[in-house]
Amino acid sequence: MDEMEAGKEVKEFLPAQPRPMEEISSQELTHTSKSKKEKRKIVKEELKRPTDFDLSIFWMLEHFAILDDCDAVEPDDTLSSFGDKITRQDDGRCTAPQSRRLESLLKRLKRTPELLSAYHKEIDQLRVQNFVEEADLNYEGLPTNLLHHPVIRRDKTTKKIRPVVDGAAKSKYGPSLNDVLETGPNLNPDLLAVLMRFRLNRIAWIADIEKAILNIALYPEDGEAVRFLWVMTPEKPSSLLVAYKWKWVPFGLSSSPFLLRVTLNKHLDGMDPIYSTTVRRLKEQIYVDDYLGGAGNISPAKTRIQETKSIFQEAKLNMRNWVTNDQTKLEEGQPKVLGIQWDTESTTFQFDPASIIEAATELGHLVTKRNILRISAKVFNPIGFLVPTTLLLKIIYHKLWEAEMDWDVKAPPEIRKTWIAAMTGLNEFANLKIPRWIGYSNRVMQTAEIHVFGDASEAANGAVAYARLQTKNGDAVIHFLASKTKVACLPKKKWHLAGSEEKPTGGNHSSGTNSKQLRNYLVQIGGGTVQASKILRISSRGECQH
Repeated sequence: MDEMEAGKEVKEFLPAQPRPMEEISSQELTHTSKSKKEKRKIVKEELKRPTDFDLSIFWMLEHFAILDDCDAVEPDDTLSSFGDKITRQDDGRCTAPQSRRLESLLKRLKRTPELLSAYHKEIDQLRVQNFVEEADLNYEGLPTNLLHHPVIRRDKTTKKIRPVVDGAAKSKYGPSLNDVLETGPNLNPDLLAVLMRFRLNRIAWIADIEKAILNIALYPEDGEAVRFLWVMTPEKPSSLLVAYKWKWVPFGLSSSPFLLRVTLNKHLDGMDPIYSTTVRRLKEQIYVDDYLGGAGNISPAKTRIQETKSIFQEAKLNMRNWVTNDQTKLEEGQPKVLGIQWDTESTTFQFDPASIIEAATELGHLVTKRNILRISAKVFNPIGFLVPTTLLLKIIYHKLWEAEMDWDVKAPPEIRKTWIAAMTGLNEFANLKIPRWIGYSNRVMQTAEIHVFGDASEAANGAVAYARLQTKNGDAVIHFLASKTKVACLPKKKWHLAGSEEKPTGGNHSSGTNSKQLRNYLVQIGGGTVQASKILRISSRGECQH
């Protein structure tokens, strides 16, 4: 039975209709209270903080991240008196004057009436579904009126727009709410590891938890610290405002990912005595609220899906949007696996560069450091399928920083030429198809090896990994696994590679790889382990050459 046929049999075990979403309470959202002395110290540190972008963070990233700036909110003296201006009408509704940031948001949304109407409807749905309620004006603590904005996901059919709070917004005189929240450790599994596991099994499926973060309840006293303002009738120019408080953890707080994961882990631990194997798999295959499952054949696939449904039904959570490697999709459009397009018909990963090319075309000749970073951030490349282009974009950005170019100054002609060539080359990625399943199977495979190749230059370094699988009948199959690149940091002084005309003086420097370290390195695939020394014997006669 091939991958397509297996997917068809699994489909009948996937839920055809989503269950009604109910609530689940969990950990307390805590925010740290500070003394006046500590607050004054924070204010001084904030004023000393540089306003320019910290380039060291950029070079530590292995792929571009979204780095949108956050506008500052009103000064503290305005916010401290803002609560006094909130009044209650005869019908009990709270009203308040508009803040400058909210006025700006409304002005922007009114340019697209359909967007304003959809955003207002979403906020009203939060009230109807009991995620928010009107704030308590008699609360004697220190409330926080959070800024918020709509986030549009045009690639998903389940939610086209959702409100997201701006927990990072701060005034120039003090910290943001995110600055004083206990963020907690990252409890999610490694993103690359989740994607690699997804490629191991012949049968695969994806799903996600409906309103996952919004299913974690706040303690009532913490809800007063997570308020927001919205208009009663957005169509009217002088509409009164309503002050709401969150009853559930919203999107946009630094603590939200931790609260979600620690809640899921607690629930999964409670289900472990009943579904131990499935619980162990779920902990490895759930990333935030996305579930990437898989199995080698039909029987365990049925078991995993049935038990997963039972586990989340116990927590009154709705696991929805199920898609499997079946010719008949369960939703319109091409599904995404943690941001990567998955064509379930050809069972391949693909990339659609249309939106990026369109954004680059709109720029025309306005190629600046700001615009290059903004467009480059749209390229999501966790496995490394697109490193030939993403690395080039990083090098272009690196050159702009070396030239100390301002954010909005046009790049030099040679950089603009390279940028245009890189954007033009993105068209070729529309033809790129990477098999999701690497063909690994304990029943038919005799050996499984991982071959890793690395190289470095003054500009960057990188590595690429391939899987070499040999069947019991002697056939060998090679699949691309992953690749990673890093751009060199801006040096205080320029070094040269060994073998060039100029060499650094003093100390010992080597551009090669320590063979003992490489031989001790273990590469894992599935449940087995392959020593790098074995790969060296196969690949390069036991010698490590650079």
